[in-house]
Amino acid sequence: ARSLVEENASEVFMQVTNAPATFAGIKLDKEFRAQILLKSGRIATAPSSGMKSMMTISIIDALRRVSTLNAPIFFDTPGRSLDEPHKIAQLNYFWRLDHDSQFLIFAHSGEYKIDTTINEFGDRIVSAWELTFPGDHKKCLKCNSENIMHSKKQNRANCLECEYNWDTSEENTIITEIKI
Repeated sequence: ARSLVEENASEVFMQVTNAPATFAGIKLDKEFRAQILLKSGRIATAPSSGMKSMMTISIIDALRRVSTLNAPIFFDTPGRSLDEPHKIAQLNYFWRLDHDSQFLIFAHSGEYKIDTTINEFGDRIVSAWELTFPGDHKKCLKCNSENIMHSKKQNRANCLECEYNWDTSEENTIITEIKI
């Protein structure tokens, strides 16, 4: 199974890298420790954190493919160390139209541009949510107006349009569905 996972991981890695002339794929040893293989046959000695992230995601998807389990895959901050071209390649790979699997991505704020991602991949996204704290909001929680005033001293935010106000000191997460 190791060689099959290695083959699949290499295939995925080559689809999500922006330097196919440099890399040859992923190499797994007997203990499944992974390394990035260069076209020269050598191992990448100091891969960036982004390359390590792409390697890990490639192996996770290879394990899914080899196992033949059609279970959802959860990704926690998969784009945190990636530049924009790698983030787009990653989303293109996982959200391509011939994928049968469900991918759940838990991204950190700023990791992906929400508007761009919705415009580019909205036809492949079932639903999306944004998790925030009450003090993070730049828009009214009730009417979505940007005409709000924050008072750090009183731990309040007030909408000047609809007069809705909320406590910004709470640590409870607010879940907002993003319209696709």
